[in-house]
Amino acid sequence: MQSLVQAERVMQIAFVLPCAMLFGWGLGWCVDHFLHLRWATVVGLVLGLIAGMVSVIRTAMSAMNSLSGKGGK
Repeated sequence: MQSLVQAERVMQIAFVLPCAMLFGWGLGWCVDHFLHLRWATVVGLVLGLIAGMVSVIRTAMSAMNSLSGKGGK
């Protein structure tokens, strides 16, 4: 069962970055649309990219640490 949990954590990496970028883009688009700003979409997209990369790095480091903590099993 533990190996399935570990596999789920690694698969999460593939979905976090696109979802964070999509969320940032959507939030930026809403700010653009309602406040009539032209730059908010780009800022939202960049912030989503940064947040997604931070999450991907944290998840990958956590997965690597849990694998090395098991003694290479």
